[in-house]
Amino acid sequence: TGLSEEQAKVLSHATASDKSSAESLEAVDEVTRGRKLESVVEGWRKRNADKEPEEIERRVRRLKRCYGLVRSLKKRYGYKCQIGSCLFTFRMSNGGWYCEAAHIKPLSGRKRGLELPENILILCANHHKMLDYGAMKVMTLTEVEIKGARHRIMR
Repeated sequence: TGLSEEQAKVLSHATASDKSSAESLEAVDEVTRGRKLESVVEGWRKRNADKEPEEIERRVRRLKRCYGLVRSLKKRYGYKCQIGSCLFTFRMSNGGWYCEAAHIKPLSGRKRGLELPENILILCANHHKMLDYGAMKVMTLTEVEIKGARHRIMR
């Protein structure tokens, strides 16, 4: 294969799991391309130093949301995260609280009955992404689990 025993060991360890971590991808890149992370970052810095942002035009299809329901739920919960122990909710420069609507069962399933109050949580941006990426699980209508600990959902 042309790899040293150490390189083969690094690749074997990095690809042992079905899930790729940032560290394993970095290790694979270093072994297969001979590139250290800092030199890659430096290369991007040099390429982009005098580059203006490019504009592109896109045509996208999105699932229609029920914004009236979302506005009502945000108002119901005071524009704050429904996770009772939330430390991430913040005020914007206009004085209002920042929050997002998250679907417990995703709209991408294209099933009926997903745009209902019981399927939507008003969350801070961090808890929304934690829900989307599986770092937070909805256990009941009134509880979520984060890192093995239960947290109350304000209803």
